[in-house]
Amino acid sequence: SEAVKGTMRKRRPVEAWPSELVFFLRVTGLLKGLASSLDVSIDYLGMMAIAAKRTIRDSALAGCNAESLLLTRDASLTESSAKSRLQGRIESALSRLHRAGDVLGMQVSVARSDGTLLASACCGELGSADPRPVQPDSLFCVFSAGKAPCAATVLRLVEQGKMELNAPVADYWPEFGMEGKDRCTVDHVLRHRAGLASALPTKLFLENLLSLKCMEDFVAEARPESTPGTQFSYHYLTFGWILAGLVRKVELAEFGDVLRAQVSAPLGLESEMMLGVPQEDLDTNERLAHLELRASPSASTGTRNGQSSGENSQRASEVSKTIPLLSPALFNMRRIRSACVPAANMHCSARALARFYAGLAPGPSGASTLLGAEMLQALQLAGEDTALSSSESSSYDSNPSSQFGLGMKLFNFYMKHSEQALPGVGHAGLGGSVGLCIPELGVGIAVTTNRLEASGNTPKIVLAEIFDELGVSPPPGLRPVQAQAVSL
Repeated sequence: SEAVKGTMRKRRPVEAWPSELVFFLRVTGLLKGLASSLDVSIDYLGMMAIAAKRTIRDSALAGCNAESLLLTRDASLTESSAKSRLQGRIESALSRLHRAGDVLGMQVSVARSDGTLLASACCGELGSADPRPVQPDSLFCVFSAGKAPCAATVLRLVEQGKMELNAPVADYWPEFGMEGKDRCTVDHVLRHRAGLASALPTKLFLENLLSLKCMEDFVAEARPESTPGTQFSYHYLTFGWILAGLVRKVELAEFGDVLRAQVSAPLGLESEMMLGVPQEDLDTNERLAHLELRASPSASTGTRNGQSSGENSQRASEVSKTIPLLSPALFNMRRIRSACVPAANMHCSARALARFYAGLAPGPSGASTLLGAEMLQALQLAGEDTALSSSESSSYDSNPSSQFGLGMKLFNFYMKHSEQALPGVGHAGLGGSVGLCIPELGVGIAVTTNRLEASGNTPKIVLAEIFDELGVSPPPGLRPVQAQAVSL
């Protein structure tokens, strides 16, 4: 036995590791050494990611892959809507764009003021590593496109007499009055004039950013960079934290719960419009679209928006690096999906977002499902100097020419072949998801996408088909730079 022990070789710790991990570490080390020797930058993890995604896709359960990546029928559509010219044009546009490689996954919906869908279609996959098809009820993170339902939540509380637009926020939330913010009104916050656009903690810990109460306390104590009410500056994250703190004091409830009660529930959208994805959806992971930045245009389109593929890639990279909490990789994380970040992580389907905006379209009395006639008129009044600068629009959304009303952007449409102006309201999000309402036409329109573009141009190509069928000319900020058809 002593002889046997003597011949036994002690195992090295590394031999207890899984062989796949050992292989990964060794290959990574070789690539690092090669890059160092050649004095070049090699995205070795990106190279491995290509094979990793392929492996994940190949391991998908049989039957999960889409037989056809274009889903032409939403069960919510009436027979006449399913056969309409509008539905046909949307389906045709999605099919062309998907074949050209411009779409990963996308939903498009148009709804009437009573919630009826006039058109609804979706195409593509939930993610580049998830071959399951996008469904009508799939949930997309729409970033700032979710600011409009947040604003509507506050406007409904105003109509119910629980707060006033011209009253200081500190009247309801005394702590917010610190550091010279005592005269900042609810109206100032909704119009992005609170002076807190750049207010972020010096140490950005993810745990704090995902704690709604923590961020509410932070903005309450923050010092404004300009006197509230005097200057417009887009509050890309603080917009939601201020509204959440205000609503908490007024309703003694979490903002996501109040939004559900004031907006989602009255429209029957609880399961398809939410702040904070429920645990059930996180566990099943059957409805969640996975976000990714578009690195470059497809080969079929060459350059897009007057930029080379390198320029587009650089812009997309800059967006994710310079804006806290706006990296697609972060927003695919379960902990961020489950959190409530009001200005940035609303999850919804396109048909839910379209029905929300349709809920702002007035009926015969002048009131809409969500708001009264007087509030709808106030919603469409622009504040002073509320147009996004070119630098802000390129970073945060894709509508540089729009102005702000009460928490939503204002657009001027025109009837074709006439000078009749049609006001509209809406909001876009980082990467292209967008929703809007044209009140006089009584319609809500929405597009959701999981392939994010700095320009948001691909969704605008689909919007152009919708606007043309509705007989309206959109404002410059909603027009695609290259509206020509994509070759088959």
